[in-house]
Amino acid sequence: MRIVGQERWTVLPVPVMVIPADPVPTLVSASIEVAPGETSAFDLAGMVTWPPGAVARAVDIATSHTGTLFDVSRRGTVVTVTARDDAPPGRAESVSVSLASHPETRPMVLSLVVGPAPSELPKGGTVVQRCSQASGDGCLITVSGARGEVNPLPGTPLEVVDVTASDDCPAVDFAVAGPGTVRASWSADAPGGVCDAVFSVRDAQGRVSAAERSGTISLDLQGFPRGAAALTQTAYGDGTLTLAVDPGAAAGAYPALTGFDILAGSTRVATCTASGVCAPLTGLANGDKVTYTAYAVNAVGRSRDAASVTAWAYAPPHRRGWCRGHPP
Repeated sequence: MRIVGQERWTVLPVPVMVIPADPVPTLVSASIEVAPGETSAFDLAGMVTWPPGAVARAVDIATSHTGTLFDVSRRGTVVTVTARDDAPPGRAESVSVSLASHPETRPMVLSLVVGPAPSELPKGGTVVQRCSQASGDGCLITVSGARGEVNPLPGTPLEVVDVTASDDCPAVDFAVAGPGTVRASWSADAPGGVCDAVFSVRDAQGRVSAAERSGTISLDLQGFPRGAAALTQTAYGDGTLTLAVDPGAAAGAYPALTGFDILAGSTRVATCTASGVCAPLTGLANGDKVTYTAYAVNAVGRSRDAASVTAWAYAPPHRRGWCRGHPP
C-alpha cells in the first residue's frame, strides 16, 4: 500500500491467528520439592497447554513412576507425592507424563526433588522399668517411643544404636537387643537396686543423637536377698530351743528384707524378724538333734544361699536337795 504523496510503499502488518479445527495440546515439564516425611499434591492439568485461541478440551493424562525415594499416588489429575523418611536430601526422581488421548504429544516429566531434612535432631526418651530376678536372668526394655522422645521423622521409629551402663550396678549388663529394645541381664548373685544406663538413637536420615540428647534407662531391679551370715542356737529348755540369725549382707536387700524362714528339711518351722530375732521352738523331743536352715526373705522370694545350725532341746537334771548336820 502506498499513501498518496509518498514514493515508498507502506507495509502494514496484519496479525492473523490460525486456530486449528482439531488443536493438539502440548506438555510442559514441572518440578516440585518435598522434604523427607512430608506430602505434597500437584495438579497435572497445569502441565497441559493449548495453542493460542484454542479452547481447552478434556484429555487423558497417563503417568508412570518407578523409584525408591517417593511414594506417588494419583486421583484424577492430582498426584500426591510423599518423600520417604530415609530419602537423601537433594536426590531426585521423575514421573513420566504423557497424553494417552494424544499420542503425538511429546511426553514430559514431573521432577520430584527431595527437600532438606528437618533441622531438629533425634533425642532418646526416658524409660523407667521394674524387673525381677524371680522372672529369670534378664528382661527386655522397650526404648522406642519412650516418654520425652523426639523423632523428627515420626513415620519411621527411632532405632537404638548403642547403650552404656553406669557404674552403680557392676553385676548388671545392658545390650542392644533389637531396633527399639535393650536387654538388661544380671548375674545370679547380683543384688537388687536401681541401675541406670544411657542409649543413643538414630533417625531415618541416619542422624544419631548426641550426648546431650541421649535417652536414659532407670532399671528398678527387684533382687533376691543375700544369704544370712549365721544361724545360732541361743537357748534351750525342756522341749524347746531358741535360734537367732545374723542377717549379714541380707540386711541390705532390695526390696527390703522382711524376715527369715527357718526350715527343718523342707518344712518351715519358724520365722524370724528382719533383725534376726526368732520366737522359741516348742514341742520338741529333748536331745533330738535337728539341722535348721535360715533363708532370708523379701518381696521377691527366698535367698539362694542360707545359713544352718544343728540344735536340740535339752532338759537339765534337777539338783538333789542336801542338808548340813551340826554336832551336838
